[in-house]
Amino acid sequence: MQDTERRQKSLQADRIYETISRLGKRIRERFPDSSLASLCEELRDVSEDAKNRSEQISRPLIGLRIGLGVLVAAIVLGVIGAVVSLERTTQDPSLAVFVQLLEAGINDVVLIGAAIFFLMTFETRIKRNRALNAIHELRSFAHIIDMHQLTKDVTRMQGTASSPARVMTAVELERYLDYCTEMLSLVGKVAALYIQHFDDQGAVAAVNEVENLTTGLSRKIWQKITLIESHAQRVRLQEKAAETEASLEAIADAVAESDLPVPGATNTSESAAAPPESSQAVVPEEPAEVEAKAPELDAPTASVEPASAEALLPEDSVAKVEDSVAEVEDSVAEVED
Repeated sequence: MQDTERRQKSLQADRIYETISRLGKRIRERFPDSSLASLCEELRDVSEDAKNRSEQISRPLIGLRIGLGVLVAAIVLGVIGAVVSLERTTQDPSLAVFVQLLEAGINDVVLIGAAIFFLMTFETRIKRNRALNAIHELRSFAHIIDMHQLTKDVTRMQGTASSPARVMTAVELERYLDYCTEMLSLVGKVAALYIQHFDDQGAVAAVNEVENLTTGLSRKIWQKITLIESHAQRVRLQEKAAETEASLEAIADAVAESDLPVPGATNTSESAAAPPESSQAVVPEEPAEVEAKAPELDAPTASVEPASAEALLPEDSVAKVEDSVAEVEDSVAEVED
């Protein structure tokens, strides 16, 4: 139980190595000709070295400690011997001599204390230098990863003769940039291995700088991913709007070619070309005949409803119109979202 809790509260170098190896395989499978996969393999080797280096840093330097202990003991014994010999040779010193001896003794104690402190921290400084050199290597890795994603941008449509070739689609670019963010995160985790069992302020500050660097670079990459997604969505909407407009134009052309009559419109040319009826003398009707026809005139005539537009249009045209209207409504809804 305690071992499980200890593993959960500490970074495991083996797990980090496996994660980097799996990431390298994913990059190699999706982008076989990309140099990003080779860089990930180099990061995997660095993580393996980091495991060995962190173990060396966490282990005490036994030989150095023994040597420093002997040296410090010799200094302390020398000081004690000097004090004892001073008591034997000095007899009733005057005030001026006592002040001089006191000043010299204080200076000697300060210098000896500084020398002992220097020797006692010599091991820590050696480990700190090793950790800082390794962390500096990881900092360089972070900048190299940032160089790989520098020109990966699909939103720049107009290029020059010196512009890099953009052969990736929007989806491929998103995956490529996502791999870069994962590598930057793993760089920070490898750097944290060096201070897991080595609590030194200088090394901790260096690791925090690497973490801030990788976090800032990842934030910049995620902003680029967001721009690529918005650009791809805008392109899809433009293509859908163009398809809708083309379908509407095709429907309008089909309706124009079908020569269907428009409801309520009269053919003025036919009415104008119709021959006039033979003029006959109009004989006024008798009052009795007019009264007989009055009920017929007052009777309501059968109402003839005009044919609807759907009845006049072909079934295919009506279906196309309905589909086009539905696509336009979906496009408007996506734009509003």
